[in-house]
Amino acid sequence: MQARYRLVEHSQPSFYSCDGVRAKEVVVTRFDTNPPSLIAEFGDRVAFMLQQPKQENVYHGRNESVRYLEDSSAEITWGYQSPLMLCRVEQ
Repeated sequence: MQARYRLVEHSQPSFYSCDGVRAKEVVVTRFDTNPPSLIAEFGDRVAFMLQQPKQENVYHGRNESVRYLEDSSAEITWGYQSPLMLCRVEQ
């Protein structure tokens, strides 16, 4: 609830362009909760995700996941059995 209503400290939104298609945009906001969490928006859908234990760069939601890579990109899966999207931060 605190993350949904932005009641805790959070980052500025990061905008990711996926699979080389600018219109395939995922917006991610990270929250300083315990465990750390994020809210991702893709199209008209919103997903809440929690950081996975012992994996600082991996977040999972109900049917979505974000795995941060070292080069400021991310691997994002959106939906049950959906293909992996390679996403890069928009400058």
